[in-house]
Amino acid sequence: MLRLLVSFFFLLSLPAHASVGEVTRLSGNAKAIRHGQDIPLSLHSAIEENDALVTEENAHLVVKLKDATELTVGARSRITVDRFVFDPKAETGNASIHISKGFFRFVSGKMPKENMRYTTPVAAIGIRGSEAFGEVKADGSTLVGMAECCVDVTTKGGKVSLDRPNTFSAATSAYTPPNLPTTCTGAWLQKTGRALGAAPGDHLYAYASTPLEALTQGIPSLELRYRFEHVEQEGFVRNADASTLRARLGYQTASYAGVNLTAELEQVMRLGSEHYNDGLNGNTQYPQVPDPDSLEISALSLAYEGEFPTHARLGRQRLAFDNQRFVGPANFRQDAKAFDALALTDFHIPGLTANYAYVESMGGNLPDDSPAGELESDSHLVNLAYDGFPGGRLVAYAYLLDIENNPAFSSQTYGLRYSGTTKLDGEWRLTTLLEHARQLDYANNPNDYSEPYWHLNLGLAWRGLEGSVGFESLGGNGVSAVQTPYGTGHSFNGSAERFIRRPGNGLDDVYLQAGYAPETGLPLLQGSQFTLVHHWFSAERGGVEYGTEWDAAARFPFQERYFLGLEYANYQARGFSVDTEVFWVVLGGKF
Repeated sequence: MLRLLVSFFFLLSLPAHASVGEVTRLSGNAKAIRHGQDIPLSLHSAIEENDALVTEENAHLVVKLKDATELTVGARSRITVDRFVFDPKAETGNASIHISKGFFRFVSGKMPKENMRYTTPVAAIGIRGSEAFGEVKADGSTLVGMAECCVDVTTKGGKVSLDRPNTFSAATSAYTPPNLPTTCTGAWLQKTGRALGAAPGDHLYAYASTPLEALTQGIPSLELRYRFEHVEQEGFVRNADASTLRARLGYQTASYAGVNLTAELEQVMRLGSEHYNDGLNGNTQYPQVPDPDSLEISALSLAYEGEFPTHARLGRQRLAFDNQRFVGPANFRQDAKAFDALALTDFHIPGLTANYAYVESMGGNLPDDSPAGELESDSHLVNLAYDGFPGGRLVAYAYLLDIENNPAFSSQTYGLRYSGTTKLDGEWRLTTLLEHARQLDYANNPNDYSEPYWHLNLGLAWRGLEGSVGFESLGGNGVSAVQTPYGTGHSFNGSAERFIRRPGNGLDDVYLQAGYAPETGLPLLQGSQFTLVHHWFSAERGGVEYGTEWDAAARFPFQERYFLGLEYANYQARGFSVDTEVFWVVLGGKF
């Protein structure tokens, strides 16, 4: 009897919590953990502050909060409503919701979006549009997708904004920046849609019951990018002015039995006068701007991205490993690189992403039908990335390039790469990059060489400010040097692109870099980025000075799906190439 009385008065002493919402849809078994007690949920069950919503296998539920926000909890998930305060008359308040694991979906209500805080073990999610969805894995790593503009994904290492429908970003650690936006794969949409109980007609209903449904329920895309490029170069009386437009029209089918098809048509066209040398037009009286007119199939691939932990893609596609130094699409140029390849990705071992690609040919930067437009190859690429270290990633790679129609580019490269972010006092962060590789001749390369590659970078970051000092060295023996024909060049060794192909004595690049991403809600600066870099170049063999370069860039997103980019490069030659000054204006949009 005494025990019953104590229990009764204990229950009376608990604070009374008003309902903050109710269950409007439920499939399978779900519960709310409230004051340590399991409360089975049913249709119209009330939800209170501090409730942890937990679902079982093949279950999902939808909670409609008092401001009309819809929260979907997917299968095998746990989401806690830490705080929810809302004044319906003034339509103000604030809320905090934490996703511990599993699948989630938020559709915004009347609460001011800046007052809705969604968190995961590694990231914060800010919804500036109407909907976000995603997955939190067992290790806390977070995938966030966007349905309608816009969503911000923020970690202590940086922030990424999603401004294009059906794109996502991955945050693997609390101290590393989220990945850049990527188009959602049919496999992930399929898995997420199933876990959230998406029905036909829902944009997350990306899986199809027949091949015909897969074809008709796909995702179309359109990307436009205009660029004006002005080049002043020593040795030319006339300056180059190139005004070009790139249009990409694509379509990705829905997934049927884990299989989807991606197709993309790309056209690059000149706008206005042809006062530049595009590499094909014969206008050699002008400096070169390698963006000739072209019309090509830039992507056409069949992929398996189902529940089996090995995914495959066959056909024309873009490959990108790590920072794209050795393998990447070189997307800065209007005609980006595309690879005819078989690519495999395996996730069997927790924390390890194993990539392999067999490349038959690579085209891009010049049209495939031009003399230098396509590299025929018999190449093998292996990249093993392990994310099991706190705040860091270790990568081992082997790239065996057999370039049949340009054997001087054939090489074998073996390397290790570590990148990570360490939290210091307050909001300070230390960033580290350590990479070493060795490149040797391979296949029918007529030259005999074995040269080292080094890349070291140490940086400090505080809020939106960051600065770093770096050293990149590409060895040379006087005849042959480390080359990266499958890689991205514009982001390395100066934006003026004087060192896309390294001289025979190799290249040492010492650089200082500063960046700023304003933490402000001002429309003009929201999501903007500013970068300033200074390079000192010299020969790796012999130490002869090759000159210096200043690079500056600014990027401004606006109207949710558009961006304006400004970039400037000034290379002052000494012992190599010629003085070059370049200015770019870029305007783009994704639909």
